[in-house]
Amino acid sequence: MSCEAKRFSWPWPTVNDGYTYIDKISKQHVGLTVLQYYEKYYVASGSGHDWAQRIACGQVTYCSSDDSGSSIDTGSKDRSSRQPLAADAILRAGDCIRYLRLPWQEPDVPDHFDVLYEDEHVLAINKPAGLQVLPRGLICQRTLLTLLQQYHQQYRHLRYPGSLAPVPVHRLGRGTSGVPHT
Repeated sequence: MSCEAKRFSWPWPTVNDGYTYIDKISKQHVGLTVLQYYEKYYVASGSGHDWAQRIACGQVTYCSSDDSGSSIDTGSKDRSSRQPLAADAILRAGDCIRYLRLPWQEPDVPDHFDVLYEDEHVLAINKPAGLQVLPRGLICQRTLLTLLQQYHQQYRHLRYPGSLAPVPVHRLGRGTSGVPHT
């Protein structure tokens, strides 16, 4: 590869694909209802009323025993994966619950990185300030991780057949520009 950096850019969709949060219930949460759990541990994501609505709309579901070894009492003998849970379902240790956050518009962030060096084993890039490395909070799709996956799909796997998609091995803060190891 030449010494000149090459820019990779990928346009962000207007809204993301939504995001699924999976929680495994620990002993300290035993006895809480599904609604109480979300009211207590996801305060920043909405009020009790907001959570009751999400639960009623089927956005909070059971994870099957294949997913987690769960034993949640859903009020039904059918405990299939993604079965909606009632707000008053009682949680037990080891239960797995899933919250599907509906698609939303993420904040504007850079949609590119510069490739500084690349071979079959290493990809060195320059991450611009403002680009978050991993999904978290309001930014779940507009991340460096997503850009790396797109770069691999479009270019890297063709240049280096059999190569794995690059992933960051450490992160730089969202406001920091620099060279993360991938």
